[in-house]
Amino acid sequence: MANAPLSTERFRLWPETPPGGPPAANRKGTAEPTVSVYRPPRPDGRGVVVFPGGGYVFVSQVGEGANIARALAPFGITTFVVDYRLPVDGWNRRYDVPLQDAQRAIRLVRRHADRYRIDPKKLGIMGFSAGGHLGSVAVTAYDDEVYKPVDFADTLSARPAFGGLFYPVTTLTVVPPRSQSRRNLLGPDPAPSLITRYSAVERVTVRTPPLFLCHAMDDPIVPYWMSTGLAKAARARGVAVEMHLLETGGHGFGASLPPDLTGSRWPEMFALWTKRHTR
Repeated sequence: MANAPLSTERFRLWPETPPGGPPAANRKGTAEPTVSVYRPPRPDGRGVVVFPGGGYVFVSQVGEGANIARALAPFGITTFVVDYRLPVDGWNRRYDVPLQDAQRAIRLVRRHADRYRIDPKKLGIMGFSAGGHLGSVAVTAYDDEVYKPVDFADTLSARPAFGGLFYPVTTLTVVPPRSQSRRNLLGPDPAPSLITRYSAVERVTVRTPPLFLCHAMDDPIVPYWMSTGLAKAARARGVAVEMHLLETGGHGFGASLPPDLTGSRWPEMFALWTKRHTR
């Protein structure tokens, strides 16, 4: 990581109090969501908005944020890491809060594409674990109106050009024993309609952008069928999808797999794949 990029800028998502605020006083996460910008030495026009994981009770800004930016920098990809709000922090309509921040981040980056030297048509997303759930919702629910427009940026599309999802939660209809994402996002007794609304597998359409999925088969928290289920739904609707099932890697590996594991090459594979799908 000798040539790792530095965060050159951080900006707020909302000009005033975010939708659904103010939050609880004893919150776990931020009350002012931000985006950290990581510029590569030689940007090539591609950009990716990153949603780190953390089970919707924290946001892994380093392991699944800054370190991801460092892994992608050699390939010319500009990275925008989102410190999104947490649904457990007392916001109104808690379940919409992460998606509000996700859509707003995509739109704001598009609004300032020239400033960041990216092509707005080459802006995608990445998500990890619970951030992978948020990413899966971002690629399937980009037209959902979850907040009132606040400025010109909100007239722009929130549809990503592509989606990279790593050990993601893709459905809330089934709850793995060790995953708390559904409860933390929706609360203890969510309505069936809300469960479906935030289950990406149920919402894939022909307009869903191309997907890149990566999951370890020995993941003890989010089982790999979360990825295979989404891949199956995408293929059934003609959506381009590439999936890598790793023999080993566990959960939360980010960009830190040992070099003797094939999964450690995912940044290069992802970079090649995004280049193919943004021509």
